[in-house]
Amino acid sequence: MDNNWIVENLTNAFGVWNSKMTEMWSLLTESPQTFKGGTIWQTIVTINGGIEEGGIDLCKEEDHYRTLTWDDFPAYYEVGVVKQLVMADDIELSDGAADFGADPVMVKGDRAVCDAMSSEEDVYGWNAGNTTVTIQNGEMTHVDRIWVP
Repeated sequence: MDNNWIVENLTNAFGVWNSKMTEMWSLLTESPQTFKGGTIWQTIVTINGGIEEGGIDLCKEEDHYRTLTWDDFPAYYEVGVVKQLVMADDIELSDGAADFGADPVMVKGDRAVCDAMSSEEDVYGWNAGNTTVTIQNGEMTHVDRIWVP
């Protein structure tokens, strides 16, 4: 009995397997800049040139944008420094930094928010870890500070 057909089939199967694994490995390790000749990446850069310069990828969620993470958890973090930002006349401040169980202090209006944020008695500080600022049409419309243990 001739066993060459078994050897040929196994050799052929391993050849196809190796070929497909090589193809998958090349797709997994290829950079976005060279995939499919780079045309897809160039389109992304054209739409959002900031990504190429170390920017962040944003997704739209209702009427605002946020970062997109692997588990779809909204991640907010400091992305830069603004030298001047206009405060809306009807800006709202929700300050819950004093205590986790306490109701947040609510302040409304540009003068009241300025006074609350510049209080010398404030021991918690305003930073990217505890403060979220909402900007609409180039104006700050809401400031929210949370309690951070």
